[in-house]
Amino acid sequence: MNLLPWPDLPRATTENYRAWRESHPEVFAAFSAKARQLLASGWTHFGAKAIAESIRVDAALKGDTNGPKVNNSWVALMARELAESDPAFKTFFEFRQRRAG
Repeated sequence: MNLLPWPDLPRATTENYRAWRESHPEVFAAFSAKARQLLASGWTHFGAKAIAESIRVDAALKGDTNGPKVNNSWVALMARELAESDPAFKTFFEFRQRRAG
């Protein structure tokens, strides 16, 4: 997983995301799977936050109170990572320069 360089991000932010990502691989797997389903269904653009919320809803509907820990701070970075690893997602999400760490 190559998370650098993201020149608009402080190095600490990237390192914190990497640590969270390694502790919760199931979240990125679910995020990636849902994004791929949407793309395969013909969607050309979708919100990363909506995908993250759907992961939470799915866990709640299954009664999984200890379900995936979808951290709002990392949703945009999951979208960046997916777009970095798969060019099909370069325009699927809208990317903005981050203002905060």
